[in-house]
Amino acid sequence: MVSAVRASGAEVDDARALVGTLNNMGMMPYGMMPPTGYSMKADVWVNSSALLARMNFALGLAAGKIKGVKVDAVGLSSGRSANGSDTSPNKDAPIDPQQALTNLENSLLSGDISKQTHDTISKQLEDPKISQRRLDDPKRPPNVAAITGLILGSPEFQRR
Repeated sequence: MVSAVRASGAEVDDARALVGTLNNMGMMPYGMMPPTGYSMKADVWVNSSALLARMNFALGLAAGKIKGVKVDAVGLSSGRSANGSDTSPNKDAPIDPQQALTNLENSLLSGDISKQTHDTISKQLEDPKISQRRLDDPKRPPNVAAITGLILGSPEFQRR
């Protein structure tokens, strides 16, 4: 969670929702008394419940559904880094879905994404929830919050 908040450049006005989410995931802050902290062994944290919880958190974070936390997914997708610096030639240009995906992969993973993950997310760009289109609609900017959430929930981001 902390990595996702940092990588996305989220503004945290109230951390209580984040702490509540950590508690729900069974990772209460300061809840592990040994100085080694929570286990890094996969069997402890790689299970369907934990993976689903992290994906739901990533999607909620990117969509602005975590109370007290704001993420500028559109800024990240247009080439601005999480720290606000502009890396794109024209940040006001309409957002192409593939370009948004590439920019988000660079912003959040420094481009370090597997072909399989890239292809899986790329296929989702045509989904109406991401493309925000109906059959008769003209091309619209994609739902960059959903793309951001998918990247934050990706195996590559989870391993960071």
